[in-house]
Amino acid sequence: MRQFSVFFILCILLLELFISKPASAQIRTEEISVYVGLIDELLKENSDNSNPIILTTTRSLSQSLLTVKTKKISKLLPAATTSVISDFLDVGEKVQHFKIPRTVTSPSKRLFTLSEKSYLQLFDESIKLQERWKNFKRQFPKSQSLITFSRVGIDKEKKQALVLLSTSSSGQYGAGDLFLLSKESGHWKILQQVNIWIT
Repeated sequence: MRQFSVFFILCILLLELFISKPASAQIRTEEISVYVGLIDELLKENSDNSNPIILTTTRSLSQSLLTVKTKKISKLLPAATTSVISDFLDVGEKVQHFKIPRTVTSPSKRLFTLSEKSYLQLFDESIKLQERWKNFKRQFPKSQSLITFSRVGIDKEKKQALVLLSTSSSGQYGAGDLFLLSKESGHWKILQQVNIWIT
């Protein structure tokens, strides 16, 4: 019986060694610190008193962005490493979403978060677009926009990060910007920003 127990424990240990977590789970902590750094930087730039609303679930990249080649993104963001662009496209391809913890948005009283469940209720596709935004304004009267993030690409050295931030406002305006961040003294700072779509 004792031999069986030892064998069973060894099997479990071997499974833990060989079945590693996917890369997306391993960099989750670093992704969260990128969101924190980006939100911090954006709040410093935000001169008006509006309260941004952040959707607490990331969005996958659009098919048009996923088909963009690394070279094209390199031209848009010349400081970006091939490693960070490759990782960005790789994690952006995955449909799996994870929630951005409330700790990311809690340091500032000017930030509000919206859960996926609340988002689906507010922006129910059976309701006309203008009505959806009226509901949004009723719930968040001091907010001008809804912000969503993609997953974060991080280079092998964990010195660069790449993320897509999309903004929607009143159903009439929307924009998507790629942000390249670099890690300086343990904090993520915006290195480059480029708009890739606008409506």
